[in-house]
Amino acid sequence: MRAALICALTTLLLMGAPGGARAQVFLASRPSPDFAIGPLFVRASVGPGLGPVAVDVLWGLVIPPTRSALGMEQDLYLLWPGSVMADRPAGPPDGALAASIKARGFTVLAEGRLPLFEQNLYPTATDTPAQPIRAGAPFVTFVRQGLRPLGLTSAATYVRIPWTPRLVNPTWLVGLRMTVSGLIKPEKATWLQNTFAGRRYRLSLGFNDIRDQALFSMYFAHRDLAVRLADEPSQLLVNFGDADRLRIDEVFPPATSRKPSESQPNTEVVSYFLDPSAGRTPQVLTVRFGYISGLQTWAPILIPVLFFVLGRATGPLIERMARQVGSRVAARVRVGWRGRPPRQR
Repeated sequence: MRAALICALTTLLLMGAPGGARAQVFLASRPSPDFAIGPLFVRASVGPGLGPVAVDVLWGLVIPPTRSALGMEQDLYLLWPGSVMADRPAGPPDGALAASIKARGFTVLAEGRLPLFEQNLYPTATDTPAQPIRAGAPFVTFVRQGLRPLGLTSAATYVRIPWTPRLVNPTWLVGLRMTVSGLIKPEKATWLQNTFAGRRYRLSLGFNDIRDQALFSMYFAHRDLAVRLADEPSQLLVNFGDADRLRIDEVFPPATSRKPSESQPNTEVVSYFLDPSAGRTPQVLTVRFGYISGLQTWAPILIPVLFFVLGRATGPLIERMARQVGSRVAARVRVGWRGRPPRQR
């Protein structure tokens, strides 16, 4: 059963269904939760447009074998770095959630609801793979003022996830869908590098990365509510579309996997398995990549050919000029011992 579940999870992640970015910390409503997050998949889709990235977070809950799921019903919360945008309006904001953020001294920048859905791992021919949850997940994006002399802290987002019985069903995953801006950072390069090799970008995905000031303040106030990661197959994934033009220069950590997508044409998948024994240590996946144009694709061949042609065409001219310069120098410059009589010609 476990092998079949892992196989179904892998197939689901490589499909073109909704769906690697920076999920951080799950929080429970009650202290010291008995359950754990597992499996967990954070999935982003990147294309040549390099705009805001579509991100899906999918997860389930693992209940200890000595406990029952009855009585564990409670809302979950997700701390996410940066600002998020809903793909489509999913309902009005939650005023109580924004009020709780303001009560802790934060400044609210935006609020609303994110699409929430349930994903069946073993859909039949008549089932839809993803079923939306009508209420969605309310969120609040906030900053902390006064911690920096020159401005605000970076933004963070607090998402409330209503309880659903599918969270404890091992054949289902609950998913959160959002659009994240600022996930892809351009790297500095000269115009020559950008022209012939293409621009390069860096994408970093992490789990338990709570080093941003606003994010850490919120986590520290709720650290007794943090939900640990279970011993289940959990991954950070990035689906790179238009793989024919994709150039990946570096991935870190070295254990990161790269392979073509089994279900999406012309797509490369970069994935990294999370280590549940790492505890609260941040686990970060970094990809340095770029998309090249048609001219840049042929640059490694065209540039040597261009130098060869120019060399063959200008070689005789350069040789003739060198001989003329050499003759003039030899006629005017004398090399020898001092004291000899000067030359007459």
